[in-house]
Amino acid sequence: MDNHKYGFWEIFNKSFAFMVKNFPSIMKELLLPVAAQIFGIILSLVPLTHLTKTLNLKGDELVPYIIPVLLLLILGLVFYAWGFWRCLLISCHMVLASDDYFSSKELDFNSYKVEISKRQGNYVKMLLWYSLFVFIICIIGILAIGITLSQKSSTGAMLAILSVIVMMLAIIFYSLRASLTLPVFVLEKDVKPLDVIKRSFELTKNTLLLVFGVQFLYGLVLSAFNIALPLVTYPVKLLCLSNPALLMCYNIIITFACLIFIPFYSSISYMLYKRLY
Repeated sequence: MDNHKYGFWEIFNKSFAFMVKNFPSIMKELLLPVAAQIFGIILSLVPLTHLTKTLNLKGDELVPYIIPVLLLLILGLVFYAWGFWRCLLISCHMVLASDDYFSSKELDFNSYKVEISKRQGNYVKMLLWYSLFVFIICIIGILAIGITLSQKSSTGAMLAILSVIVMMLAIIFYSLRASLTLPVFVLEKDVKPLDVIKRSFELTKNTLLLVFGVQFLYGLVLSAFNIALPLVTYPVKLLCLSNPALLMCYNIIITFACLIFIPFYSSISYMLYKRLY
């Protein structure tokens, strides 16, 4: 694939074409992990909602149900954790699928699973490093906000607001610079977990505006989907309004529907990486 062949809009057009053309195969890969997350959340939250909202049980009336509800909560969290991790791995699979798709090769999801599974340990380390830096930024920001608010004056309040703004800008800046960690990890197999982030910083050094534009447009697409889906499915919501447990199930499913965009985002990241490589 020619690194300079595709421009800003082509990145989205080609990535969308990748997702649409391979939609059946992609949905087959995503169905079980997404269903596991939805089922896990429903299993964790709906029983208690049904007891307290639908049956209106309170106080001592809930005592006989404590152990079953806790067991369902733990089981639900296990399902959710498994599905969440599988979706993270599938995002890696989709980078490899994009590489083959744009190289006119046949997609082989089984081989992607084998290759990424061998490197799960490094993937965990990379994600931990990525999260650690975000955590450090948040801690510094929270400390700054706490110190400024402790002054109990209008100046302190203004400084606290400024601290919030600076913290958010720092997180956005870091997220943009580290936005290519996924394709770097998948495609540059010999790079160590911490160096994956350094490599992403290197690739985005002089192209921050392009990266921001790509991420911003993807965010708009995702936001439009999240707004449109509840409107389209509003009749279903009306049927659930009389039952709080059913309404919660509806809201959970609507929330997780955006996970179908995993291949779209992975492909965008891949093409952006190829352009900047």
